Amino acid sequence: MYILFRAMTAADIPKDVVIVSLVWRPHNPSYAEVYDKSPETKVRCHGNRYRFSAVDDEGSLEAVLVPYDSSRTILPTSTTDVTSVGDTEQLIRWRSFSPTVIQAFTEAVGDVNPIHRDDCCIVPGCLLLAAFYEDWTSVICGDKEEELLQEGDTLGTDIVGSERVCGDTKIPTTKDTIKEIRIRFRNPVHADTPLFLRSEGPTDYTVITADGLRLFDVVITVST
Repeated sequence: MYILFRAMTAADIPKDVVIVSLVWRPHNPSYAEVYDKSPETKVRCHGNRYRFSAVDDEGSLEAVLVPYDSSRTILPTSTTDVTSVGDTEQLIRWRSFSPTVIQAFTEAVGDVNPIHRDDCCIVPGCLLLAAFYEDWTSVICGDKEEELLQEGDTLGTDIVGSERVCGDTKIPTTKDTIKEIRIRFRNPVHADTPLFLRSEGPTDYTVITADGLRLFDVVITVST
């Protein structure tokens, strides 16, 4: 996964862009030992929209990126972008990402995008993808009653930094049931923002803030 992230940051794409969507698929046996850890990458540009794809012997990554405009959301907003968060609604308190964790990740993958480095930095989309994958079995599809966190708690914000800085951590085989993770971003995710998960289906989630702002949608495809 991280080899693919580094391939995207090294691609011929402007550095002041933001990710609109991500699709990651794990190892396909037909690709085994074909790429020798060097991804095959493609970049297509349509106006100000960039489409990136990369594949290696561990998986594939697709991304759509556009120039970042701080005065706008990533995708057009609508009334569905703000959700009422009532006391009776069952939400999973997920993570918040500190600037320290963001810096560790960007250094590990070679991401020099300035939006990840200012005082109110934006969490990289690839970091959110990696964290969602990391938490899939233990938090997201696990025992939700036990995994609900208390206000002020964060879950594993140092795990991403400590495990991924070296860049060669093997993806856990316990999550081999995941066939695809698809993320569609709607609003930027800022550092230190508590994130909550709302289930939209068996393997579909919306990630929102405490005041109900819809940040991104995640669809997980698992093997049957």
